[in-house]
Amino acid sequence: METAKYKTLNSLRAVKNIIEYNAYIRDSHNKEQSMIDSSDKHTMTLSGIKRAVKRGRKPLFSDSMTPAQRKARQRREQDRLILENDSEVWTESDCMRVLSTKKFNVMHKFAWEQLGRLREYM
Repeated sequence: METAKYKTLNSLRAVKNIIEYNAYIRDSHNKEQSMIDSSDKHTMTLSGIKRAVKRGRKPLFSDSMTPAQRKARQRREQDRLILENDSEVWTESDCMRVLSTKKFNVMHKFAWEQLGRLREYM
């Protein structure tokens, strides 16, 4: 019986402490709102201060691209260069792309010859 009484007392004290803590936080938050310093750049808990801009790649268009979108764009650009340029100016990467893609079946011979020139087999 005594332990149940102590448990109830402890839980009531815990609830009282939580209520007091919430009141303290609310009061301190109201004080912070009234004491905002516009030149304060280090305290990020105060409202009205802009956060640091995220570092990293800037978006090409209005929104950033996912890695899959960037890779698809890279492949489209490489395919365009393959179709526009002669086989003599293809890089090793371009030759490997031609040899590994079905839509370039017609150009396999040119890619194979250019790859031989690049690797100095011919």
